[in-house]
Amino acid sequence: MLCHICSTIDFDALFHEESVKHHGTLSALRESAALGCKLCASITKGIADITAEGDPFAPIIITGSVTNADYLGKKFFLLFRVESDINNGRLAGHRYDVSLDREAHVETTKPHLLSFPNKSHRSEDCYVLSREWICDCLRDHSGLCSDFTATSAFPTRLLDVGINGSSTLRVVHKSEGDSGQWVALSHTWGSTPPFTSTKATISNRQLGIEISALPATFQDAVFVTRKLGYQYLWIDSLCILQDSVEDWNSEALRMSLYYGNAVVTIAASFARSHHDGFLDKRHLPEFRIKVPLNSNLYKGHNYFYVTEGGGPNTLSDDLHIGPLHTRAWTLQERLLSRRVIHFGWDQLSFECSKGVIEESSSHLTVDQESLSVLDLYSRPFLLANFNDTTDSTKLVTGVWSRIVQDYCSRSLSVQSDIFPAISGIARRIAEKTGYTYRAGIWLEAVVPLLLWQVYPSARSSRHRTTNFLAPSWSWASLPAVEPAPDHPLFYSNQICYSLSICYDRLLGQEPKLVSCTTELATADEFGSLKSGVIVLRGKLLDFGIQSLQHWSRSERLSYYNEGLAEIEWDEPMQDYRSMFFLCMGRWKYATSWADRDGPGVVRFLVLRRVDKKDGIFKRVGVGYYRLKSELDKCSWVETTVSII
Repeated sequence: MLCHICSTIDFDALFHEESVKHHGTLSALRESAALGCKLCASITKGIADITAEGDPFAPIIITGSVTNADYLGKKFFLLFRVESDINNGRLAGHRYDVSLDREAHVETTKPHLLSFPNKSHRSEDCYVLSREWICDCLRDHSGLCSDFTATSAFPTRLLDVGINGSSTLRVVHKSEGDSGQWVALSHTWGSTPPFTSTKATISNRQLGIEISALPATFQDAVFVTRKLGYQYLWIDSLCILQDSVEDWNSEALRMSLYYGNAVVTIAASFARSHHDGFLDKRHLPEFRIKVPLNSNLYKGHNYFYVTEGGGPNTLSDDLHIGPLHTRAWTLQERLLSRRVIHFGWDQLSFECSKGVIEESSSHLTVDQESLSVLDLYSRPFLLANFNDTTDSTKLVTGVWSRIVQDYCSRSLSVQSDIFPAISGIARRIAEKTGYTYRAGIWLEAVVPLLLWQVYPSARSSRHRTTNFLAPSWSWASLPAVEPAPDHPLFYSNQICYSLSICYDRLLGQEPKLVSCTTELATADEFGSLKSGVIVLRGKLLDFGIQSLQHWSRSERLSYYNEGLAEIEWDEPMQDYRSMFFLCMGRWKYATSWADRDGPGVVRFLVLRRVDKKDGIFKRVGVGYYRLKSELDKCSWVETTVSII
């Protein structure tokens, strides 16, 4: 039951006026709630804390607002407030997200109203919608979305899922030159070994597999593939021989093609393991109130719904909290896929190179052209817009620094996968730019990309291992020894760059790259390494930190006499002897929040000598000082250094 006031809300006015009157007084709102109006009862309960001693004669007002936009979309919501609270400077109120009924879905780009998602990921409407998304993308989207032939060269092995109703599937081996369409699965393996193919089991897998024998996540992927109308599905653990180093190395080289050329990738965002499944876990709010819609903007709709608790998650929400996005391998699976259907917390989302559309929305939320350099890393097929006018060095610096930060916040079950699990992205950037990749660093942007640092709270959880993973100058030399948290953007396990590193201006005194060589562990030039050395020629300072009483020795070293200087260690440091600083250039801040009008800073690598005779060093930290610091008065000597 709704009262007359709630049944006749002037919806269109909420888009054009600062506020709309609701009940004339707080007392009237409470009386309406007592008489059985569901919305008034909810509002009364929601604002109880801020109106307990409020003016009973104060009017109730409604404000319509749009959430702050990120590139993955906006939400429209209503805020019910007591007018006297606003006049007294208190802006608190009770918020409801607004959605439309799906049954009367109308295509519109008018103010940001969502449709309420289906109740289940298994709903037939979900797959009608998903097929439309894929079809529209293949047919209408220019650029990388349409840079896709009707068929692509098949992966070495695929799952033939058969037809709806069949109780079995089988692994099929494709001959070189065979082509067609397939779906790929991006999933979390979990703590126990998944259902796999091995040298001993592959023959039986090719004869047939009972679908009921598959773990739940794989069963769900088969269901989705069939509902989308495709015959073939690629799942890593079943299509790569897991006990064959030769097969794994060969297939790892092609993995970027398997995701990049798939017609669509299924992202099992909230399945924590292959046993969880992802189709039976929608978390829609239970509390919804159906309200008559009085609107000329949305004439095709008779009702709207108000929902407490934030409404359906956007893709941005799911990327922040989904277990899938805590795993290192899944970053490149998403970024390299042309199209991804995310099975999210409470709805589907479709992502392609042109933008994002969600089950609750009716149009793409953004075009790629509107994205900034630092947002491009978030897009599938991330480097779509390289051309002759692009400042590709700055773009690579910005994109790669954000990729590294995201990647290093994720978990790896096998630390030696630290380069293979990002090799597909590196290979794609190399194809687009012609740049040279060495140990996680692009040599054409070598100076800024060597200036990574360990986030302070992560220092105790990242250590260089006795087994070689990467040279000390690479961020990959410091893998996390503790599992990454569920929140991928939580910085406790992160490698990070200065937020302004791709915008700051380099004013000179940077070192010159003499050479950089790595010894590969496999045939993949973007894969695992045995060794690596970078040779730089620049200004070097032999610096005895222990002799400076003005330096504070905490998790970072700081010096505040005549100008700030700071050092961030790669690992916890006890011995400060034999330290050398290699000047990485004078930098002018370019960002609005930084000291753009100041003299700038000098950034430097902190090195420790390994071999005095041959001038060989290892990196142990990174630092900077403001001009006029005592460091600016020291004798920096032009030197050639080899860093291993």
